[in-house]
Amino acid sequence: MWFSWISLAIFSFSCILIIRAISRSRPYNTQLPPSPSSLPIIGNLHQILNDMPHKCFANLAKIHGPIMTLQLGQMTTIVISSPDAASELIHKNDIAISSRSVPDAVQALRHHELSVVWLPANPQWKDLRRICSTELFTSRRLDANEGLRAHKVRELIAYVSECCDSQRVVDIGRVVFTTTLNLLSNTIFSVDFVKLDSDSESSEFKDLVTKIMEEAASSNPSDFFPCLRVMDPLGRRRRMKAYFKKLHAIFDEKIDR
Repeated sequence: MWFSWISLAIFSFSCILIIRAISRSRPYNTQLPPSPSSLPIIGNLHQILNDMPHKCFANLAKIHGPIMTLQLGQMTTIVISSPDAASELIHKNDIAISSRSVPDAVQALRHHELSVVWLPANPQWKDLRRICSTELFTSRRLDANEGLRAHKVRELIAYVSECCDSQRVVDIGRVVFTTTLNLLSNTIFSVDFVKLDSDSESSEFKDLVTKIMEEAASSNPSDFFPCLRVMDPLGRRRRMKAYFKKLHAIFDEKIDR
C-alpha cells in the first residue's frame, strides 16, 4: 500500500514539474505575429502532424497571413510563407537566424558541438567553414579531382559491364552509392572505403548512413518538449549513439590502415 502512495506521489510531482516547465515556456510577447488557436501543452502540434507540414503551413498562412506564430509544444516557432518577407529576413537579418535548433538525436556523443552543420555562427564555425571552402569546395580542388572522378566513373562502367557479361543482377542504388562514397573517401583519406564487388560491406555502410539520416529527420517528442530529453522517450538518442559508435569504428579501421 505504501509503495502505491509513493508511486502516486512521484508521478504527481513529475506532472507538476512538466506542467510548470511547459507553462514557463509559453510566449507572452504581444509583438509576436498572429497565431492560430492552440491546445494546452501540445500547442499547435495537432495541426501539423496530420498531413505534410508544408501543406499545413500553407493552409494556415491563408488564414493567419504570411508571417505567423506556432506553438509546437514548448517551442515557439515563426513561420514565414511570403517570398518577400523571407528574402528580407535572409538578406538583412541573416545573423539573427543563422543558428538552428539541434535535434535531440543528433546530440548523441555531442557531435553537434563539432559539426559545421549544427554549430551556431561562432568563430569555431567560421574556421570549419573556411577549411571546407579552401580544401574541399574550391575550383582548384574540384579541378584537381577531375582525374579521380573520371577514374571512378570508369570503374563503375567496367563493373556494370562485367555484371552484364556474366548476367548478374546490378543494384544500381548500391553501386552508385559505393562510387560516390569512394570518391569522397579518396578526396579525404586517399583510400576506397568499400569495393564495388563487396555487396555486404557496401550494403552495411549504406544501411548505417540511412539509419542515421532517418533518426535525425524523424519526429521526436524531445524536440518539442526539451523537458523530456533526459528520458529519451522514443530511444532515438540511444540508437543514434550506437550508430555513431559503429561509424567511428569503421572510420578508425580505415584510418589505421
